[in-house]
Amino acid sequence: MREVFTKKIYIFILVICVLSFLGGCSIWEKSGLSSDLQTVVTENTESDDASEAGQESDEQPYEYAYDQLDDETRAVYREIVSTIESRAEKTELSTKDLAVMEKAYQAVRYDHCEYFWLKKFSYVTYSNRKDEITEIDFCPEYSVDENEQKDLQTKIDADADRMLEDAPFDGSDFDKVLYVYNTLIDEVDYDKSADNNQNLISTFITHRTVCQGYAYGAQYLLNRLGIPCTTIEGETEDGNHSWNLVMMDGAYYYIDLTWGNSQFMYYMNDEEDSKLSEKFIDYTFMGADSETILKTRTPSEGIPLPECTAQDDNYYIHEDLFIPEWDADLIGNKIKEAYDDKLGSIQIKFANEELYEQAMQYFLEDYHIMDYCFGMTKVQYVENSDHNVMFLVFDQDD
Repeated sequence: MREVFTKKIYIFILVICVLSFLGGCSIWEKSGLSSDLQTVVTENTESDDASEAGQESDEQPYEYAYDQLDDETRAVYREIVSTIESRAEKTELSTKDLAVMEKAYQAVRYDHCEYFWLKKFSYVTYSNRKDEITEIDFCPEYSVDENEQKDLQTKIDADADRMLEDAPFDGSDFDKVLYVYNTLIDEVDYDKSADNNQNLISTFITHRTVCQGYAYGAQYLLNRLGIPCTTIEGETEDGNHSWNLVMMDGAYYYIDLTWGNSQFMYYMNDEEDSKLSEKFIDYTFMGADSETILKTRTPSEGIPLPECTAQDDNYYIHEDLFIPEWDADLIGNKIKEAYDDKLGSIQIKFANEELYEQAMQYFLEDYHIMDYCFGMTKVQYVENSDHNVMFLVFDQDD
């Protein structure tokens, strides 16, 4: 505790608070302020990338959230970034408004997936006898020392480089986003018990993470491929959640790798021993629009998000797997092509629920899938009526 006295004997009260983070797929919230002296210690989510104390990345991070801020909040944003990257013990912020600090820090979390060495932080306020804040200090605490940070950064970058070895650097924006979507889901398992599951250590070193690790991993790789990407935080009916906002061909779309991983679906439905035990990829949230995302997610307030209405780089439209009207042969031949090519599965999106139900009835319940897939003895399906997607998994041993 520190007390400062002026000639008028005003006592400036030092108040220590911590911005805390929730477990699982974490988003941050502020602990309560009090005029009493208090110290609250709470775990903070970590992130991971280049800094002055680590390795410098060739790509400057895309800063969508920063661009949404006013000048005062941008200045605080930069102060927080500088503090974390320089591993300073504290920084006096240029604002005396806690709401400005909170919004600036939220924007830093959206834009920067790099700061894995940040364990938690507190903010310290100094107030006069009228309870007016006269100073706010930002006080980070680090989970590893500088040498450990460099070592972890090297390992993260080595694995990120390996994952990008076959990336379509000269491909389209869609090709790049799809590559990262597939690669991270293929290589990283959903595991709520994983250590460091809120940062890139879990994504690129242990390959076991949750939504925050997937979102930060996608952001880290896509920024390297020149795709603007930021992490969005919010809630679903099951709790806190994170996903990504990306730009493809000049338009905004959403992607959600967590919900694209079948292991997450098994976990949420208590079906971890499901017969569909092999991991598969769901493309419902690969290039999704705002309407699709907002059916199941509520973004956190603070950072305004664009209205995503573009469709060209939606997975189903881009891959010609969107069905606007009933055509049994068109649908059947798409299933046949995937089956004959031994792709293992196919996902077809229908324009409305009526078409979806008609397709499920015709091809599965009435067995007309056999008219197109000769020799098929068994097919499994994943129920996705919320988004009108017929998701078929073929049983092809060879």
